[in-house]
Amino acid sequence: MDAETRAQLGECVDRAADRLGLDRDVVVDEAILRGIGAIEIWLKDEAAGGPEQAEAPTPGDGEARADGHGLGRCISAVAARVAHEGDTRGRHAARRSATIVPRVRLASMSTASLLDEALDAWADARRGVIAELRRVPAGRIGFRPGPGARSVAEIAQHVVDTALMWCGELSNPVGDFTRRDFPAFLREYGTPEAERPRDRAGLVRLLRSTHARGARQLREAGEVGMLQTIRRFDGALWTRLAWLQHGVAHEEYHRGQLALCVRLLGRTPALTKRIQDG
Repeated sequence: MDAETRAQLGECVDRAADRLGLDRDVVVDEAILRGIGAIEIWLKDEAAGGPEQAEAPTPGDGEARADGHGLGRCISAVAARVAHEGDTRGRHAARRSATIVPRVRLASMSTASLLDEALDAWADARRGVIAELRRVPAGRIGFRPGPGARSVAEIAQHVVDTALMWCGELSNPVGDFTRRDFPAFLREYGTPEAERPRDRAGLVRLLRSTHARGARQLREAGEVGMLQTIRRFDGALWTRLAWLQHGVAHEEYHRGQLALCVRLLGRTPALTKRIQDG
């Protein structure tokens, strides 16, 4: 998506949020829910004299386009229509009782944005990785559960470097996972060999600092940006938000590996211990 179109989308969502007196993320969420089934969206409202002239779709009309322009324009056009509907019905809650607005307000009180939820899930997964790593005795981070398996330290470093890779690429407006192979991506984004920690405390610090940096990158990309598509390693398209969820699953997978190492070293994994301790 070019910079001009991205700016138009952002302005339209901002306009809707301002007119309705709602949080911007709530308007984005509502727009996605109501418009993701669109087959074709046009940003005509300004040129045509108002959002009522735009050919915004009814939810379920046709199938969603597979590229980022379709979803982004869907958000923009439906947000503009929501804003127009709310504006023409007035700003008083009593006059909005039969409109979409109360439902949006209810959602705003009970749920976070899609990006916030995904980032919360990632934060929980990363905390889990750190907790299991800290259950490994400080002098045993070189432990391998079997021949050819990664050591505890290598698992932790792998979690760091792959997240650096996907945060960097997902936050890049022209990101594309087919532009090079996986080892090349790790060389581009990963921790240089000379800077890799050699002890448990250093790995814990690196896991924390790189997570904070990655979360900041994705927040700066914004929810609309994260709903744009990116090409996966296999060439198929995903939204960037879907890839973030894949990253969360990846970290939970390696969290489980670390928990197994903890068991093999004769200790109780962190999550199990937390449950047992109440």
